Amino acid sequence: MATLADYVRASAKDAAYVEDCAATAEILVARLVGTATVPTEVREHAVLATGANLFSRRLNTTELNNYSNGLVQQIPQRPALDPLTPARGILAGHLGPGIA
Repeated sequence: MATLADYVRASAKDAAYVEDCAATAEILVARLVGTATVPTEVREHAVLATGANLFSRRLNTTELNNYSNGLVQQIPQRPALDPLTPARGILAGHLGPGIA
């Protein structure tokens, strides 16, 4: 499985921030999964997707100034407000119904 740094193509100068995002993603996914049985590969992918969402928050909030730049070829997209948004879809088949 790829590391978060590889997954988001982070530069070496972002190493500490990537590690922080990876640790936070692991905690958030663990809390979401709880006691459910989730295959290791599925859980790892959910952690990567969540970590990537957290990592992209910093990039997108600092790059929003590019909307006024006429030379921008691609419109930056903001990540989901809930960092677990991508993980919920990945884990959906393993968590059961969302009824308390």
